[in-house]
Amino acid sequence: MKSRTWLAYALLTTGAWGVWGAFTGLPATHGFPETLIYCVWALTMIPPALFALHRVGWRLQHDGRSLTYGALIGFLGAGGQMLLFHAVKTGPAYLIFPVISLSPLVTVGLSLALLRERTGKLGTLGIVLALCSLPLFDYAGGASGLAAGAHGLWFLLALGVMAAWGVQAFFMKLANASMDAESIFFYMMITGLLLAPVALAMTDFSVPINWGVDGPYLAAATQILNSVGALCLVYAFRYGKAIVVSPLTNAGAPLITALLSIMLLGTVPTATKIAGIALALLAAVFLAIEPEPIPTEAATTTNSAVASGTATLEAALFKRPMVVVYAMHALTWQMGKRMNYQPWVSLPNILLREFAVPELLQGEATGAKIAAAAFKWLDDPQAVESLRVRFEGIHRVLQRDTGALATAAIEAVLKG
Repeated sequence: MKSRTWLAYALLTTGAWGVWGAFTGLPATHGFPETLIYCVWALTMIPPALFALHRVGWRLQHDGRSLTYGALIGFLGAGGQMLLFHAVKTGPAYLIFPVISLSPLVTVGLSLALLRERTGKLGTLGIVLALCSLPLFDYAGGASGLAAGAHGLWFLLALGVMAAWGVQAFFMKLANASMDAESIFFYMMITGLLLAPVALAMTDFSVPINWGVDGPYLAAATQILNSVGALCLVYAFRYGKAIVVSPLTNAGAPLITALLSIMLLGTVPTATKIAGIALALLAAVFLAIEPEPIPTEAATTTNSAVASGTATLEAALFKRPMVVVYAMHALTWQMGKRMNYQPWVSLPNILLREFAVPELLQGEATGAKIAAAAFKWLDDPQAVESLRVRFEGIHRVLQRDTGALATAAIEAVLKG
């Protein structure tokens, strides 16, 4: 049975963000500025980031691709927040937030087109309902309608935030194919801290600021939920499809916020918000019960011991866990060992530039050690699922239009 790990993390994100949403506005109403709330949020990113790195033995990926993805994801998220600060100063919030809430449309569009993600009929219906519910949660109504100017600066800024957060979610999914979720979140934390001075510079310190318990301390208590939810979201994208995770979390969180606001804060929901709640409930049900695709016969092998060579790449393209084994003449082994080109010998590890699958070479390739390594895969379904995601990344990197490339090469030769 295929793991539903993605759903568990998506629900954790939804729960954390739902509770956060119900109480996140309290510090600002008590006189603690939104820009300083951002700084508090940036600090609350540190504990979950360090906890996540500790879980993987403080292994932080710092190659060029990882640094690029990490910086891009972090700056898109934090930079979108900076744009939002400007937008709410110049335009009507009741129109800005419905625009921003449509960011999953960007994620879904990019994932359908570039990652070729697909889902079944129930999943598709759930995605549509979730997207329809999003603006209903944030629409507050306003007598002035579009008097503020639908084509004013605030509208462009709102579109910028929507695009930034939609693209950020897409790259979270894309980066998970070649990076650990822990490294992604660490770089999100770093970029959030780097932009904290910008938020400080935007703060108006000429007005009184509440430094009491219901100011920065309440902000920290609520923003830690935001940070934990963001970490769970990265894991959800690691194991699940972006076209499902993004609408589910973005619709589910406001659903919980609305319900908590009704039960605990005595808020009376508007008709549009009630409609949003109903659509989000239906969407969550359809997305949760959508059956997972049944794997083809060629891809149902649960484990394998593979001799190092192109067979390891074939196994990786079938998304199968493996134990790489190889033995050769002792003299050949000693000669090759002294060349020391790189620490890996199997193609999947070379492409991922880490020991994603165990390599048992020469004297290490004993029956007992091969069996022990194979049983580790059998005993750890989450590790198998994580490896499958990494192998999907290899598959995407290697996909090429071979026919067109071969034709172009032959034409170049014929033309001299």
